[in-house]
Amino acid sequence: MKRYPLTRSQMGVFAECMKMPGTSGYNLPYITRLPDSVDMSRLRAAWEKLISRHSIFKNRFAFDEQGEVYQYCDRNMEIPVIYRRDSEKNVIKYIADGFMRPFNILSGEPLVRVELVETEKCKYMFSDMHHTIGDGSTMISVILHQELPALYEGREPDAEIIDLYHAAEIEENSIHNEEYEKAKEYYAQLFADVECATLSEDLHAEPAPMIREVLYTDREAVDNWCAQHGVKIHHLFRGAFVYTMGTFCRQNKLAYFSSHAGRSSATVNTIGMFVKSVPVVDVIDENSTVKEWLRHFGVRIPVRLSAYTYKLDILKSW
Repeated sequence: MKRYPLTRSQMGVFAECMKMPGTSGYNLPYITRLPDSVDMSRLRAAWEKLISRHSIFKNRFAFDEQGEVYQYCDRNMEIPVIYRRDSEKNVIKYIADGFMRPFNILSGEPLVRVELVETEKCKYMFSDMHHTIGDGSTMISVILHQELPALYEGREPDAEIIDLYHAAEIEENSIHNEEYEKAKEYYAQLFADVECATLSEDLHAEPAPMIREVLYTDREAVDNWCAQHGVKIHHLFRGAFVYTMGTFCRQNKLAYFSSHAGRSSATVNTIGMFVKSVPVVDVIDENSTVKEWLRHFGVRIPVRLSAYTYKLDILKSW
């Protein structure tokens, strides 16, 4: 049995699950209402073949003699693809209470669940996966859009270039190489004069009531404004976030974390957890116009992403 390290992305989710045992916050549940034309037997066989293609579905976590967590493939693990018939009433109840339930990531149970259910009215596909072995790209792009349709149609999907286990080894071996040291230097300069703002300094205080206000705007108007002024839509909303938080914290230089898919050309079709938290520092430039300020996001992002291989847990300890 070969032991593999965890990626830093996996480690973050694993640590949160150890802190909050029994949480379902890291489930990736999907419920799909299928067309009547879907052959459930073929779909079940497609799922079974898909699961057999990827060793990460049989992943288990354990601790070594020094208390360090590692992962390995339990090739004896059985992962059933359940097919059953039920009433529409029971299925609706199951969706509301029963389908999404926590994974016990140290118990040895499979970290993926698949159920195909047929009622008198509809056909359903239920799938759920733990975030330590998959992410949104895994479920939507790799499984639902690529591999599962191909296998259902009798085609062989493209194989992974590298799997999650080997991606974890590559990441572990990259620590302190030239690229890693450049990333370390980049972040040292980026955060040299930044004081990270906090919304509350009292860790023991009762949580404040959440204030939520939902505002709707015309999507076409937003699209047209962005197209007219050469601003990407996600830069517009990110700018709104930065300006709001900067105003709230009374700071023109704001540090926060964003997310990135974390995939390269080698892992674009890999089943695994690759989402990374990317440290960001943005400055509210009061001498720029709104359009000029929003455009600067697109200029700086590639530089940040070139350095995201740096270990976030070390950065947080600075």
